[in-house]
Amino acid sequence: MYHLLVAGNAGAWDLPDYHYQRDRVGEYSTFRAEANLKSLSASAIEEFKIYPALFAYEGKDHPWRVGYIRSIKLRGGRVHVQYEFDSGIPEIPFSSIEPLMVKLHIELDEVYRTHWAVKDKDLFDILEAAGLFHSFVRPSVGRVEDMRFKVALSFPGEVRGYVSDVARELRNRLSSGTLFYDNDFQAQLAKPNLDTLLQRIYRENSELVVVFLCADYETKPWCGIEWRAIREIIIDKNDHAVMFMRFDNAKIQGVFSHDGYIDANRHTAAQVAAFILERVRLNNLSKILDSKIALRSEAKPPRPMHGTVQNLIVRLKAAGELESIDEYQAGFDAGQAWAQDMAPPGELNRMSAYIANFDSRLDWWDVDYLGWNAPFGATDYFVFEVWPERYLDRGAPDEFWEQALGDLVHRVQNSDFFHGFGDGADDVWQQVKDQL
Repeated sequence: MYHLLVAGNAGAWDLPDYHYQRDRVGEYSTFRAEANLKSLSASAIEEFKIYPALFAYEGKDHPWRVGYIRSIKLRGGRVHVQYEFDSGIPEIPFSSIEPLMVKLHIELDEVYRTHWAVKDKDLFDILEAAGLFHSFVRPSVGRVEDMRFKVALSFPGEVRGYVSDVARELRNRLSSGTLFYDNDFQAQLAKPNLDTLLQRIYRENSELVVVFLCADYETKPWCGIEWRAIREIIIDKNDHAVMFMRFDNAKIQGVFSHDGYIDANRHTAAQVAAFILERVRLNNLSKILDSKIALRSEAKPPRPMHGTVQNLIVRLKAAGELESIDEYQAGFDAGQAWAQDMAPPGELNRMSAYIANFDSRLDWWDVDYLGWNAPFGATDYFVFEVWPERYLDRGAPDEFWEQALGDLVHRVQNSDFFHGFGDGADDVWQQVKDQL
């Protein structure tokens, strides 16, 4: 994730703070980020301070800067931000930004409008791949004490080589700034009272703590400091937030024979990383289900199912196709996740209108239907409606589905999964569109 802040006044980014009218905050953002930007709750503000930012002026005549938002304050109808630039990254001329706009999810008309958006892309990965900065140590995504990690690794130095390989695999799969591995934050950890900072990271700021247990873990002072925080998680019965890896059978105070673990001696670093990512996926799924339950308990009574869905269920029940029902449900969940976490409102609105146009025809969800204009099919035209600027671009469907589905991308070739994806995304949009 990263911020895009566009200012209309020359010299605006030479001042220590800048303000936006509330109605300009959230424009062109991903769906979830737009909702958080419009609410600007205390938790949302803390989350936004983690992300890096691009600072730009309207038009194409001024260079852009990279930095961070340090403070967000509401004053009447305005939102004031204080910021600082990253001194390690030079100004970037617009001529270097323009070829990256598709990758950065920046629409051309955004460049000519004062606004503040949040994009679901890895800013540093894209800039570094384009050669726009080079650094021995990649810039930290934000202040470590403010960051929220999907995974934090706790281990003694004796197994650093193995854990370093695991961390490398995780970095390739997790979003930027969501992995805590100490070597990635060396500058920020070199300060007094590190013990309390580490306990905060493991106890409060991490969704899953992976502990690499061995005889050395029991004897190392810093592992002991981290272990106190991890024990608190276990005492609070948040078992989903802790995962054990073992290198030997050494006795660790607070770990019992009935506690499950992965035997690191039997698995490669890549395999261990895959196990960790599976736990992350399950934790994410639990959060989605919890938020779904909360949304439905607070919202209006659920709207009637589309006639298409009712027809589909009747067909599946009549044929006894339990596997198809499972595929549809998996697609429905994936569509909801995409709508909640990634999709901007414009994409959701176009998708919903497209679905409404052929909602009574099941064959339009059929990936094997021959009525499409070759070489494109149902899943391709779905993408072209959501991304009209990429219409008939042969690379667009693969790019969209990889972003939306990740490891599940192969399942979109199942018609029932594809149908469920559309209905799941539309279900979210119908619930929230009137509130935007």
